[in-house]
Order: sequence, then structure tokens, then C-alpha cells
Amino acid sequence: MPKVDGLLLVAAGSVDFRGFRGTARYRVLASTQLVALISALWGFWPGHRLGFGGRQPARLMRDWARICRTGRLAPAGAGFDYEAHLGEVTLPVLAVSVAGDHLAPEGGVDRLCGSLPAADVTRWHYRPDGGDRVDHVRWARCGAAIAERISGWLAEREATAR
Repeated sequence: MPKVDGLLLVAAGSVDFRGFRGTARYRVLASTQLVALISALWGFWPGHRLGFGGRQPARLMRDWARICRTGRLAPAGAGFDYEAHLGEVTLPVLAVSVAGDHLAPEGGVDRLCGSLPAADVTRWHYRPDGGDRVDHVRWARCGAAIAERISGWLAEREATAR
């Protein structure tokens, strides 16, 4: 089994509604619960028709809505305690939030990092210089600055390990 030396999280956050600011908090809560309801009625999430997320299994969308509502990663029927195991992660983590990311805002990334209390977390919020417009997906098109920061973080980790 390969050894994991650390975690890199870019534009990755918790959908827990408490990680969103202002009215976005309630929009996210309401929309995820509506997605769960539509998924339950149709037997799947018809995102390919509704313009968000593509076609997805109803169970996945209900689990997603539960995370939003409760803040806990506890999929239905899971025989594995994800929250307990996340609490045991001691790896170094670089967690990058991205300006303009409405799906994983700074607060959502912070909520995800809060699930890793034993980890050595380095947080960084990326705001591009100049006119580059970034968001949850677009950051990758002009990701040189993020790649440079990741490279520096990896070098720091390597130097610390020596």
C-alpha cells in the first residue's frame, strides 16, 4: 500500500451551510434540501436536465443534503465512522480556498479543515493578481500561482522531514 505523506486540497470544502456567509448560507441549505427532495421523488438527481451536477444517484444527493444540514460526514448505512477517522489524520495538509469560489468558499474550506483537528493544516486563500477571474473550476486555467505555492509547501515539508 502506498504511503501518503500529506494532503493537498484546492477548492475543496464542506457543504455544511455554516461555512457560507450571509444569505448564501440559507440558499445553500434550502437548495441542497430541495435537491434531496427532487432526488427522492425522481429516484435520481436529474442534474443533466436542471443544469447542476449531472445525473446523480438519489442516495448520494440525500447524503450531500445531510452533510449540509448537520455538518457531519455520515453517509446513510455506512459502517465506517468517517468523522472519527478524520479526527485521527495527522498528515500535513495544504488547504487552498479560491477567490470567487461559491461552491467551496473560505468558510467551507475552514469547516473541512476543522474535521482534521490532529492534522498540521496550512491554510491559504488564493486571490489572483491582475485580471484573472477564478472560481471553483476556473482556477485551474490560471493555476501557475497555486502550483508555485504547492511546490513551495512541498519543499518546506521535505526540508522539515530531513
